[in-house]
Amino acid sequence: MKRFIWIVGLLLTIGMVGCDNPKQSVAVYKDNLQDLKGRDKAEVVIGEYKGVMPCADCDGIETLISLHADNTYQYSSKYLNKSDDVFTREGKWKLDGNIITLDGVDYKFKLGNRILSQLDLSGNDITGDISKYYVLTKN
Repeated sequence: MKRFIWIVGLLLTIGMVGCDNPKQSVAVYKDNLQDLKGRDKAEVVIGEYKGVMPCADCDGIETLISLHADNTYQYSSKYLNKSDDVFTREGKWKLDGNIITLDGVDYKFKLGNRILSQLDLSGNDITGDISKYYVLTKN
């Protein structure tokens, strides 16, 4: 049942992204990545990132991603005002440039200045007014 809800939520999110007008590119959360030269990448990347992602049939998806120095992660999401279930996932993460990939998660994230911006399923930036809702902020 949890897998079904996860798949339905994923499909609804894809549908919402597909309705977006790519000509309306808004650079609200296009923060530049901090310069990693001479700095330990883990110092910049590790930590907790929180936010509420859009949801077509609920009040939002409360999302938490914890990136650890040993390249493991914990991902949790909860559908607000829909279910008390919390969906969790754990695994390894990797950083390629400023793109973070979480093993077992369909989406990739772009690392910005204390933020993670969710990318679409093709690995592209989510554009338009809706892009500001696909951002997790580092605690």
